[in-house]
Amino acid sequence: MPWAVSISSFAVVGGLIIARIGKYKLVNLIAWWILLLGMGLLITLKLTTSIGLLMLFELIMGISGGLLYTSAFAVLSPLPVTQNAPAVAVLTLSSVFSQAWGVAVGGTVFQNALQRKLPAGLVHQFPTNTDMTYYIVPEIPTLLEPLKHDVRFAFLQSFRVL
Repeated sequence: MPWAVSISSFAVVGGLIIARIGKYKLVNLIAWWILLLGMGLLITLKLTTSIGLLMLFELIMGISGGLLYTSAFAVLSPLPVTQNAPAVAVLTLSSVFSQAWGVAVGGTVFQNALQRKLPAGLVHQFPTNTDMTYYIVPEIPTLLEPLKHDVRFAFLQSFRVL
């Protein structure tokens, strides 16, 4: 939720800033710095981190997403009108393609890290060669301590790999 609210809000803010100052590079640079800050903050998460702090980190990430979204279209402004359609098509294609690869590669990295970090006895209870996350997440509330803690910690460590 914080990402959705802040991305849309700061896309508008970024557009207004770019329209006001007439330059997009500064907004783009600031957005990337905010993104790096947000990613760095996500690395500090622990099992005991409050939901409020997590929402704050997501808000920071959303701010950068909104600013970056706006500045991407500002790059197209110097083009002649006849070149706008192909430029937007290439921008959209590269965005969608990189998101698809990011999800595929990120999911694989997460899955491999999770398999290494989960307790061995638990891993063998689920089907092999599948995304174990779908099987394990619904089972976490039913696990007994200390196994429950170990599984939650394995998920946290695996997310840090990303």
